[in-house]
Amino acid sequence: MDKIEQLVEALVSRKDTVRADNVEDAVKAMERLRDMGHAQWFRGQIRNWPKLVPTVYRDSVDFNEALSELNRFFYWAKNEPGLEKIAQSTDALIAVAQHYGLPTSFLDFTTNPRVAGYFASASKEPPPHGDESCIYYLNTEEADDIWGYLPKDGNPIPERLVLDVTNLWRLEAQEGVFVFCPSANLNWIYPIDRIVFPYQGPIDFPLDADIYPERESPLEARLREYFEGEKNRRGGKEFKRLWGIPAHIIPEENRLHITAELYKPEEFVTTPTAHESWADDALEPWCNLRREYWREVQRTPSLVYAVNSAGPIEAETEKFGKYVLNAFAGNPTIRQKLVLWSITIDQYDNANVDQINKAVQRVWDEMTRLPWSDDDIAHALAETLRFSLWVEYVRGRKELSDYQLVQEAVQRLFQKPFWIEFGPEGDSYSRAWVNESDLLGAVREDFESMLRPEERRNIVGHGINTLLSARSPSLLFDFQKLSQLFPAQIIPSQAVFYPEKPLHATPARLHILGPT
Repeated sequence: MDKIEQLVEALVSRKDTVRADNVEDAVKAMERLRDMGHAQWFRGQIRNWPKLVPTVYRDSVDFNEALSELNRFFYWAKNEPGLEKIAQSTDALIAVAQHYGLPTSFLDFTTNPRVAGYFASASKEPPPHGDESCIYYLNTEEADDIWGYLPKDGNPIPERLVLDVTNLWRLEAQEGVFVFCPSANLNWIYPIDRIVFPYQGPIDFPLDADIYPERESPLEARLREYFEGEKNRRGGKEFKRLWGIPAHIIPEENRLHITAELYKPEEFVTTPTAHESWADDALEPWCNLRREYWREVQRTPSLVYAVNSAGPIEAETEKFGKYVLNAFAGNPTIRQKLVLWSITIDQYDNANVDQINKAVQRVWDEMTRLPWSDDDIAHALAETLRFSLWVEYVRGRKELSDYQLVQEAVQRLFQKPFWIEFGPEGDSYSRAWVNESDLLGAVREDFESMLRPEERRNIVGHGINTLLSARSPSLLFDFQKLSQLFPAQIIPSQAVFYPEKPLHATPARLHILGPT
């Protein structure tokens, strides 16, 4: 009998605590137990805590603050265009919150023992080597029977949840399931069996990228916006506290942030209204989220392209744009595929080429989800490459800080660079660069007539003053004209210069746009 068989025999007989030599042996024992039908759900823990405590009930968590966080998230999701289906299910919303670190009453399990092995061995704050880690294993039929016998006196009881949350790739990648736990210890009702082993570092497989996909689903791109906004909100509150500025407190369940002034009433003849091009039915196709599956990403086709670093930047850009258009022409369904881009550039540092690939990939992912034309997408991808190549050209000529690098690159890319900030409802924002004249060219034709005569000379034709007069893009711009700037300038400059920020691939969801 080999050691794995010995472990399995001990696990089946439930004699005392079963100890494995390492996480790999523990995972193999769990796989054998699953195949035998003795366990179906698994949970890996980096520390062998005796209690199974949902995050919302942990001593380190302020329950009221956690509830406030959840209410804020629920409010956002229920008012975010495109998330209507998810927002209909409280369980689905809690599942998303759980996967993004908000304290909830859910406990994560998985149907894959190897995923449990990952969570039992991979951590940003690992314990000392030799400390005990563990994997819990659950016989679902047995658990349902025991929990089902609990008195149904109006109090909630534990419940197993198998949820299909549209576009939550993390859940799909982790083969995740949940146990709703209404108390501070799931184990007090029905002690769940476990196997323990000494912590010795991360398991060889799966890798981080297998558990937390590096590419973003449509939902996860929106979640990046929300959680960046939450970080900005907390930072703003801390800033006010440190500087003694009294914070204006508003009901968290009603408002996400203090709404900034959307226009200056003293500069307009009458109250401005949204331009007709921003009608809800026109914007709807730009706000919908299509269903995409993580398993499709794992078997997606690749597009490979080699850039000649010795060639003129403009010529290389033009060739790349034609390559993209040929890819569309050769495969009419390619836009529906989660294509993986692989761009190579001879003589370039691998880390910099990796950044270029990430920028191109992100532009492709975001734009192909929206009703952009093939020409628009090819143009945006070509411009993303062009911006990137100019950055590398500038980087190779002199030592510059990141800020200086951007400043010098945009001087080569734009006739009159103009820096803008924009964002959706909430506290998230992104940045981009445009030609000032092109941005002014997207202003609605009747804008001047909306202004008081005495204000026109100071505003019309001046980028900063124009954007300060009306911060809401629907009040200031023609949607179609503003949209034309996105493939050519706004999308590429976001992807190349501000990769850490959310990427807005359409003006449709923008609440505010103004000068930086």
